[in-house]
Amino acid sequence: KEQAGTYILFDKINQPATECVDTYTFFRHLREKGNTKSHYILNRSTPLYKNLKKRGALKGILPFGGNAVLRVLFLFRHVITIARAEYLVGAWLPPHSLAVFKMIVKKTVKAPHGIFLLAERPFNNYGKDARSGGFDYFVVSNDMEKRIVMEKGGYPEKAILQTGLFRWDILKDQSRESKKRYILFSPS
Repeated sequence: KEQAGTYILFDKINQPATECVDTYTFFRHLREKGNTKSHYILNRSTPLYKNLKKRGALKGILPFGGNAVLRVLFLFRHVITIARAEYLVGAWLPPHSLAVFKMIVKKTVKAPHGIFLLAERPFNNYGKDARSGGFDYFVVSNDMEKRIVMEKGGYPEKAILQTGLFRWDILKDQSRESKKRYILFSPS
């Protein structure tokens, strides 16, 4: 559900080759639903940023990256926007950065990159006992993930949001248009 307040969303901002599919999709969804209080942190070197800039479609985009001077300027330009945010929603974030953001933003939300099975590695960085202290909320797509996040991540049930995956928010359901069914299994 959309909540009142400003959303700051990001995917893996430190790598220009990363596809922006997780929280960028949620950002677009919020914008299309009329929530103008959403911003997306996007690396200037990504193909997506270059495409959006070329089309003049950078509304709500907070450009990040470049040399050290540009990264410092990012903080000066956007610190007030980030500090006013109610929610910081991210799929990928180094633990030390999460610890810093948790001092600035009211609520942090871990948006998973995909459904995970038997995964413990994410909780080395994002569990409640990790260096970062974990996120305030953790999004899961099913009961099995919810159980894993509670058992392995140390999250209480009230901190788990069972909503599905963000990237599905704006996808058109074409499942009935094909007679064939495919299942992608990608263990990490």
